[in-house]
Amino acid sequence: MHPRNPYRTYLDFRKLSIDCPDFAPYVDANSKVNFHDPAAVRCLAQCLLKRDFALNKLELPEDRLCPMIPNRIDYILWIQDVIDTSSCDILSEIDRTRQVVGIDIGTGASAIYPILACTLRPSWKMYATEIDSHSYAFAETNIESNHLTHRINLRQPSSSTQLLPSDLWGEQNIDFIMCNPPFYGSFAALEAATAAKTAPPNSACTGSETEMVYEGGEVAFVGRILEESLALRTRVKWYSSLFGLRSSVDIFIGMLKEKGIENYTATEMHLGKTKRWAVAWSFGDRRPVVPGLQGCYPHGIRGEVEFTVKNEGQEEMVQSLLKDGGFLLTTLKSRPRVWYGEVREDTWSRAARRKKARDRAAGMDMDQQFITDKKGNGEEVCEYPSTYNENGEEVFVGMGFTIEVVEDKMKIIWRRGDGKLFESFAGMVKRKLTVDV
Repeated sequence: MHPRNPYRTYLDFRKLSIDCPDFAPYVDANSKVNFHDPAAVRCLAQCLLKRDFALNKLELPEDRLCPMIPNRIDYILWIQDVIDTSSCDILSEIDRTRQVVGIDIGTGASAIYPILACTLRPSWKMYATEIDSHSYAFAETNIESNHLTHRINLRQPSSSTQLLPSDLWGEQNIDFIMCNPPFYGSFAALEAATAAKTAPPNSACTGSETEMVYEGGEVAFVGRILEESLALRTRVKWYSSLFGLRSSVDIFIGMLKEKGIENYTATEMHLGKTKRWAVAWSFGDRRPVVPGLQGCYPHGIRGEVEFTVKNEGQEEMVQSLLKDGGFLLTTLKSRPRVWYGEVREDTWSRAARRKKARDRAAGMDMDQQFITDKKGNGEEVCEYPSTYNENGEEVFVGMGFTIEVVEDKMKIIWRRGDGKLFESFAGMVKRKLTVDV
């Protein structure tokens, strides 16, 4: 589970039954719960939300999915990390109080994702969609009973063929999209998957066919989000979805690559005996600083390189190494001994150094920190390969990175731009500064 998940350690059902007497009938003499009893699963969800999040009792119909609260929180916490580490000013401390707008596609009867998201972050606002009228009615009740109608905007799509409106309901930009899609391609596939399990399911499944089944399965459903993201592009910072099968993740990442999307991240969530996966993708150049899923790195690049350096003079080493390369290197405001750097293009490889020498010999000065270019009308403009130019406008950079030194360890993290450029740069720094141990 996620390090911030409050249920990461042992969940004491006996104590919960004392804190929430409604749950007591479902806890046996050995402090265990029968998760095959749908009533017990519903009561557990309601009591956890009441005790740990001060939420009013959710109305959960017997014929719709009942959310397992620890599982749902894991996805939200991961989304928080993706947004926090890729959307803020890299030079500043993460601002967890800033306003964030998200969308939950197919929120279900519980509306659990938007309700928890807004509870965990009071500055967040959510849109939630639900096409099934029965689930929509319950979601509306749950949002109203928890006094969140001013922060959660529930929508019922008029068309089953479009998941997101082109106008994004009047929002100029959306920070993220999340989705827990139907996993199975047919009801027969659902039954076959259940029959193939060597052990009984961990808990009762009360999901409807609408919630569990979609023609083509989860890959086809999330593939629709991908197709719609190609039109919206940077109007949404991060698109994401859960997956129930590891093989689906590999297929979907292949689809991202086919569309030329290389800024993505994936994770695995261990939830007791259950595993789930999530993938997020973006048309921007900011990289989230989150643990990646083995074998699912963009360009095969982990995005983080750590190695041993001398235990003294690290700051001088970093400054000296990057000075000749023309990097813009800035100490982070909130963290000493951590530097953020940017570069527009390769300046360190042998070929790049030879080109630079030829340019200088020809009287051309292509210093990375000040590049003169011409617009179509012949007007000269100056570009700074930094996060912001002199007018405070965000501009293109080839690659951005942070360098952090803790004792004798140096860590280089990919933060923006071209992954292959980062890999080349990090390899160069490691060769120059590494210490054999």
